[in-house]
Amino acid sequence: FGSGTVHIRSVLNHGGACGNFLVSKPTTATVILPAAISAHLADVNGQPLAPVALAHEHDAAYAAGVAPKEKQIRVMAVYAEYTRDLTDDSRASFNSSASTFTVGPCTQSVGTCLLPRASMSGNGQIMFTF
Repeated sequence: FGSGTVHIRSVLNHGGACGNFLVSKPTTATVILPAAISAHLADVNGQPLAPVALAHEHDAAYAAGVAPKEKQIRVMAVYAEYTRDLTDDSRASFNSSASTFTVGPCTQSVGTCLLPRASMSGNGQIMFTF
């Protein structure tokens, strides 16, 4: 995905009263995609992600129902005329500065989630890059 030039060869196969004929002609197309204005992490509904409290499934906070064991996240890129979900883009890379959680496949749903580590407490930050 991105801006650049591509060489396209189109084929038109026409049949009818004039008989069958095949037309093939190469052409070049230039694609220029706009740069994103901003990007942010979002919840499953696409809303900006607020601070999250999580608890590992073997920790007391999860057993008491105080905090969930995962939080599904989305990566949203904001362009001038639209917003695009890039969570599943193969170029996305998540980096965490914390030992309190990891980013990986969700266990209770489909997607990408914040997953807490067992017996850990504290705060952390997550960063994504392309």
